[in-house]
Order: sequence, then C-alpha cells, then structure tokens
Amino acid sequence: SKTNGQVVTNGESSKNGVAVNGAASSSSSATISMPKENHTVSSTGVNGVVNGDTAHNDDDQIDVPIQTENGGYSHTKASKAKISAANKGKTPWNKGKARSEEVRARISAGVRARNRKIFLEKLEKMGLTEEQYENQKKEERRKKDAERRARRTEKGGYRPTEETK
Repeated sequence: SKTNGQVVTNGESSKNGVAVNGAASSSSSATISMPKENHTVSSTGVNGVVNGDTAHNDDDQIDVPIQTENGGYSHTKASKAKISAANKGKTPWNKGKARSEEVRARISAGVRARNRKIFLEKLEKMGLTEEQYENQKKEERRKKDAERRARRTEKGGYRPTEETK
C-alpha cells in the first residue's frame, strides 16, 4: 500500500519512496513510486549526474533513485538487491553457446578500432605522428639491444646491470 508518497513493503514503512528493508519476497507485490523531489538540471547533468552515473550515496544519506541524462532513473541499492536475488540460480540464455566466426570477426574489428582510436589520442597528446612514434620506439629498442650486447660475456652469459647487482 502507498501513503503520502511513501511505499509500504511487507508491512514496513519507507522514507522518500524507497523501501527500508529492501527485501521483499517474490510472492508479495510491492508498489514502487518515485520520490517527489525537484531535480535541478545543470551543465553537468541532472543533480550533478553525468552520463547516467549515480551519485555516491553514503550510509547516512537516503538511497533514492536519481534521474539519468536519458530521462530514466538509476536503481537504488534495494532494487539492485531485489534484481540480484531474483536472478540467483538462473542460467544465462547464452551459457555454453559458441560464437560464430562472423560474430567473432565483428567483435575483433570493434576492439581493434577502439584500440586504434585510443592509440591515436595518445599520439595527439604526445604531439607525435605515427611515423615519429615508430622511429622513437625503434631508437629505444636499438639502445636496449646495444646495452644488452655490451653486457654479453665470452661464455654466452650476461654481466649484471647496476639495477640487478
């Protein structure tokens, strides 16, 4: 039952529309209502929320749903617990199913594209072109190889470096 914007679940009252105990049995039905609060919209999103991230709630704060950038609401800790309890023991629909070559190729292409984008952003921050970056890496490799060759002994071993002495 619902009274004055509050939800009563299994005979327990709540604050600001969020169940206090958060544990309702699967056989009972609960009415869930959103808290009646004025949400402020700013350049950082609704109530300071950006990209659907929820605010970090401390234990002393009330766990209320927060409006996301796309117009939905975040799950409360209580609702996450209910979802988790409802899914316990269920087998995922795709467990044991192998991915086809086509799907694996699409995933692989997406990962490569994302990694390339990250790499190009890194180069942009460093102020280098791909060619300059490759030359820099080759030079570093040459120096390491020269140091390793210099440490080589006649019997095929290596002299320890200053770091490993």
